[in-house]
Amino acid sequence: GLQNSIVSFSNVIVQSKINFFGAVAVAGCGAFNRVDGFAGIPISCFMMAAMTFISQNLGAREYERARQGAKFCLITGILIAELMGIALYFFTPAIIPLFNRDPDVISYGALYARNVSLGYFMLAITHIIAGILRGAGISKLPMFATISCWCGLRIIWITLTVSLFQDIRFVFWGYPLTWACTCVIMLIAYYKLDWLHAYERKSAGKALSR
Repeated sequence: GLQNSIVSFSNVIVQSKINFFGAVAVAGCGAFNRVDGFAGIPISCFMMAAMTFISQNLGAREYERARQGAKFCLITGILIAELMGIALYFFTPAIIPLFNRDPDVISYGALYARNVSLGYFMLAITHIIAGILRGAGISKLPMFATISCWCGLRIIWITLTVSLFQDIRFVFWGYPLTWACTCVIMLIAYYKLDWLHAYERKSAGKALSR
């Protein structure tokens, strides 16, 4: 809840930078965001499925099943997310007229899509590994990684670059840049942390403290 609140606040700041480029840019980005919302649904579904599946299997001490389930969620989620991204890269100019037929609005929406959509695989990696870690009882690391990259780094990047270059593409580039940073953190955590036994260690520690 804290993470989502802070990310939503950072999106308000990002939106204020988009507003700097005028009403047409706002309309174009708004139209793409509606389309982007549909593309994000599969990612969110795999994240929630991973969290539930991992927590249940670790609770039952089915470690190999948890490992295989995590791998399946990651591979399938990445493939679906990137297929959605490729589709939006090419078809956004044909979809945005459903919301607004202004050629300038379509142009801004297509520019937005072509600067962020091919990075959806990083978004899938970040969300799904976050679900895996949370299912294993490791909740703070995904939260701090997301807040620091998606809020802190993104706001700093957009504020500085827009002030210096006044080019809306720098706003768009802030998304794949911060997705990449969070993705690297999550991958390191996935491969370096013994998340399969994190819950068991935590339970043992509580038992000893009693």
